Parts: sequence; structure tokens; C-alpha cells
Amino acid sequence: MNQGANRASHQPPENRAVAKRRAERKRKLALQDLGDRYLINKEALAHRYSVSPRTIDFWVQKKRIPSIKVGRELRFRIEDCDRAVERFGRAAARI
Repeated sequence: MNQGANRASHQPPENRAVAKRRAERKRKLALQDLGDRYLINKEALAHRYSVSPRTIDFWVQKKRIPSIKVGRELRFRIEDCDRAVERFGRAAARI
């Protein structure tokens, strides 16, 4: 019997509270202030453009959008990504 499959739904209340605080902390870290520029994580960028996180991975792999590696995660400057998406969006419209 696979006990790990339904573990998240059967957490004791204190574990759910810890998980909720951890998720809130992660959301707050999605936007990191760097002076006048912001870095967002892959999930936040995917949400911004209404695409999946795998699409963001594909764009990074094809060097369509610039990224910054912070620790083990990729972060993105909103302004730089907006310009890049606009640029390759116009190129795709011409095809």
C-alpha cells in the first residue's frame, strides 16, 4: 500500500499550519526587491504570461528570455522578460 500518495491530505492540523506558512513564505520570496528592479521566480513568470512553467523552461533553454541563477533557482527580471517576449512575439506574428 502506498502511504505517501495521500499524505498531504491527511496531515495533522499543526503540519498543515506549517505547510501553509511555508507556502506563504515562498509566495513572498517570489518577488525580491533589488533596488528599482524585481526578480520573480519561474512560477510567477508563468502566471504573468498565462503559460506553464515548462514553457518558461523552454524559453530559457532557447535563450528567448534572460534569466539569472540565484542558488539553485532561476529568477527573472520583469522588465527584461517583457521586452524579450514582446520582441519574439512580434517575430512570431510575422511568420
